[in-house]
Amino acid sequence: VHSFYVRSEGGLGRWMVENSSQKELFQAALFGLVVSLFGGGAAILCALAATFFGFFLTWVWRKSLGGVTGDLLGASIELCEIFIIILFYILIT
Repeated sequence: VHSFYVRSEGGLGRWMVENSSQKELFQAALFGLVVSLFGGGAAILCALAATFFGFFLTWVWRKSLGGVTGDLLGASIELCEIFIIILFYILIT
């Protein structure tokens, strides 16, 4: 899932959006999955869920705004963290 930088002027997120490819996305997802192997089944499920939640947020930003900005990238990180904390808590209790 690729997105576009929507601000006309440059920002810190522009470099990330324009210089990241599917290769980097795959590497980040694979790294998260490998690290989660040490946390057991709940951690593996959370890593997979985070990946799909990230895809979902990309789709939402593209659909509603036409792409992303650095602020939306930061918001995506925070939303994924909240989502995973809640999901992990549900899975381990």
